[in-house]
Amino acid sequence: MPEFKVVHDSVHGSVRLEGVFLELLERPEMQRLHGVHQLGLAHLVFPGANHTRLEHSLGTYFIAEKMANALSLPHDEKNSVMAAALLHDIGHPPYSHTLEVVLNDRIGLTHVDFAKAIILGEISTLSNRTSKLLEISNTIADLLDKSGISPEIVIDLITASGPSSPDQTQLEIEDGQTFFGGKNYLKQMIHGPIDADQMDYLLRDAHYTGVAHGTIDLDRLLQTIGI
Repeated sequence: MPEFKVVHDSVHGSVRLEGVFLELLERPEMQRLHGVHQLGLAHLVFPGANHTRLEHSLGTYFIAEKMANALSLPHDEKNSVMAAALLHDIGHPPYSHTLEVVLNDRIGLTHVDFAKAIILGEISTLSNRTSKLLEISNTIADLLDKSGISPEIVIDLITASGPSSPDQTQLEIEDGQTFFGGKNYLKQMIHGPIDADQMDYLLRDAHYTGVAHGTIDLDRLLQTIGI
């Protein structure tokens, strides 16, 4: 495997991955997202909306790295957030949220539940035969742990839940201090009122659908964020 790889993204330009992040990208569990439409069946209405969850995952990783640098996060926190950003949608089923509604109704699981199980190796996206052919014997959690990144922290960042965006502005002071205090700023970078996930999909969905309502000033936001 090369030391690093530069992927050209249609929204953010050059995205550089190296070390454990490149290894994560090359995992078949991540490569599966090449075939998962970001907007489900929306391409039937917006023909240009053929972008995938892999593109979005790369974009979220890119923005998370920018946010971490802007906040001067310690090395371990930066790596945890970047890993969570790259892996946050690894559990999405085909047709994304469109099919997720059905799966949640039938078996009570969401893409976040699947993401946790995939990272821990509790479920596999590959057949036993394919795993043997690709010589895959370790889990994503093993890979993270070997690289000095806590799988538990990454999973916690991915599965974190808090008030929905409209409710966040209506929190009582005490509740707001509880949700936004302490180390929760790391969770907010993945699941917050202004997070890497939302910033990427607003820009990406606007770009591919041709609907400009999601256009945001990413550079301005990155220059003004703080803890």
